[in-house]
Amino acid sequence: MHRRRILGLAALATLAIAAKTPPPSPPAEAVPGLAAQLVAHLRDRTVTAPDGATVPVLAEGDSAGPAGLLDAKRIEACLETIGAGEAWPSAWLVVQVRDVPFDLVLPVRLGEDGAIEDPEIVFAAERRDWTVDGLRDAVRDQTGRKAKGRVWNVIVQRFSTRIEHRYVYEVPAERRGLLELLPEGTLLREAKTVKLDGGKRYTLALVLQEAELVPSSCEDCASWMIGHADTGRILLVLAGDKEIAAELEVTPLLAVSSGRPLLPRYACNEGDLQPSFAEGPIGERFAGRGEVELIRLRDLDGDGLELELEILSGVSDCEAEKVRLGVGPDLPELRILGAAD
Repeated sequence: MHRRRILGLAALATLAIAAKTPPPSPPAEAVPGLAAQLVAHLRDRTVTAPDGATVPVLAEGDSAGPAGLLDAKRIEACLETIGAGEAWPSAWLVVQVRDVPFDLVLPVRLGEDGAIEDPEIVFAAERRDWTVDGLRDAVRDQTGRKAKGRVWNVIVQRFSTRIEHRYVYEVPAERRGLLELLPEGTLLREAKTVKLDGGKRYTLALVLQEAELVPSSCEDCASWMIGHADTGRILLVLAGDKEIAAELEVTPLLAVSSGRPLLPRYACNEGDLQPSFAEGPIGERFAGRGEVELIRLRDLDGDGLELELEILSGVSDCEAEKVRLGVGPDLPELRILGAAD
């Protein structure tokens, strides 16, 4: 018996195989169908994480899905890696997701008819450097029985992020007012009227381009504090009646998840932690829920004018971090004032 290390697309595979020539892998055109079979077997399956939490194996359909570990596309990637590792017709698949502190383990086997068999065991285990002996021990711990089989193929598939379902906003077809002054496809998030020291009035607005909604898991303090958020290119603009007077891109200043900026839209509540919340259509989940107020103008620089605001820039040790922005009191300009105290 010997070892190989296989570097696949977005994955590192490690396997132990017998010296004999392995059977041929299913052709590439068969992989989507095999993946669909495995999806059907794994639907409604859950695993118990080392901390006791129940975690769905799949994140499917119109679901918030950050707790789900696999979807059809990822299963296809796993099967392709099994093929690249010449591990058919029987492999133990270990899925490691960087943002999840445990591993998902399951057998992937082809029956005599060439179809994917229903995995007899699917479980979560503490993250480790997997070996054949270690996997045998883990399976024995889960089943209470000695693991069978003389030859085991072990495939470790790694993904850098959890699955997140993202929802693209439909921008208004009719562009009026401020939207007429901004590029097509811009979404107006919030706007307030401000009056500068000279008495002239402007519209201060937060707008988004290529806007998407990213539902939150609400399962830890950072995701709870940020809540269900918008992402995209995010701008603070100051506009007069006929032109944009000033523009400030705030995208780099915002809280970030998986490399994307997050601008809070809906606060989390206790109901979001219930499994039924993720099952409803996205429109129904947030129907009637008020949006987080973002432009709350105050006097933060002590000049007696309420022309400043704070936006969430991150969460550290369960404490919100904010950055202060302001409108120039005399000239129509936008300023970054620095981090909030």
